Amino acid sequence: MINGRIRIVIADDHQVFAQGLATLINDIGMQVTAVTDNRDDLLKILAADAVDVAIVDLAMPGIEIIDLLQALNEQDISTRLLVLTADDDPYLAMKLLEAGIQGYLLKEHTFDEIALGIRAVYTGKSYVSSQLASKVLRGKANGVDHKLDELTDRQRQILQLVADGDTSKRIARKLGLHVKTIDNHRDRIRHKLSVRSSAEMIRVAGERGLLGKRKNGTTVNEVRTTSYPS
Repeated sequence: MINGRIRIVIADDHQVFAQGLATLINDIGMQVTAVTDNRDDLLKILAADAVDVAIVDLAMPGIEIIDLLQALNEQDISTRLLVLTADDDPYLAMKLLEAGIQGYLLKEHTFDEIALGIRAVYTGKSYVSSQLASKVLRGKANGVDHKLDELTDRQRQILQLVADGDTSKRIARKLGLHVKTIDNHRDRIRHKLSVRSSAEMIRVAGERGLLGKRKNGTTVNEVRTTSYPS
């Protein structure tokens, strides 16, 4: 904080949304020092400036929150991380909080709750969307495991296609979806399975019975040396 104002950076590739949010934040006495739409610029800004809170869009291209947390730790950057997303998955929120983010908010919230989350995160508290808080706490209490129902039908379908060796472009063509949509689903799957690569994703999913037979008739557990598209 400088001159009594919380200093904030917004990382979101939807510029109209980001600029509108910046205006609202500035209007309540906080200070948005920068708005960016990519990971590399975000890291440069945080390394060069004293930023209290970074508000990051989970779906921004090139962003992997776990990797971002690791980069902040490696560079000894103390900025607190608040994820702002359209993804209302309580399991994902729980895993990211466990990984080290300080806040998880939904874009559908009113600005009042976003401001509340910013202040909470700045003062050293964790903050979860009011819509997800009870589910996240219940998940922690129950020790949520990686089960079949943690993945949506679409995610299970994409996971099976990745296990079959398909690239994101090929999967998108088969399912009639955009490549970015497929990549976003793959990011969600990796988060839910607590893995960082496609190979780990397939291995963990296979070990936990989330996959059927591969194209050649073998199970994933019978194939250990295959290289999977990332």
